Amino acid sequence: MQREHRDERLSFERRAWCEHQSVTLYLTVSNISRGGLFLQTSMPLLPGDTLDVSFAGTSEQDTIVARVQIVWVCRAGRGSGLGCRLIDLLQGSSAYEQLLVALGQNVSGEYSLASAG
Repeated sequence: MQREHRDERLSFERRAWCEHQSVTLYLTVSNISRGGLFLQTSMPLLPGDTLDVSFAGTSEQDTIVARVQIVWVCRAGRGSGLGCRLIDLLQGSSAYEQLLVALGQNVSGEYSLASAG
């Protein structure tokens, strides 16, 4: 089954703290979009669960805290993770927008955000 995404997914790799109702996890965000993000994990979380995800924007000083809802779960080895829909930006909404712009302008791969954080 092919998934359809409303928004362009932008490659991004950053470690993030994820607060779930029962556990705090340190996961990797591997892509973002205007409408959501993908978290790499094999943790058995369920569609419908919500998480607060905290990570740095274009600089370590720009903290972004997003409330997301798990939409789908993939359990396929290294590709395991959670497809999440953005519910709200609790902190850093302008930093999130700046990050989307920076990543969108970097389609050639010259600007690497993976090293920051």
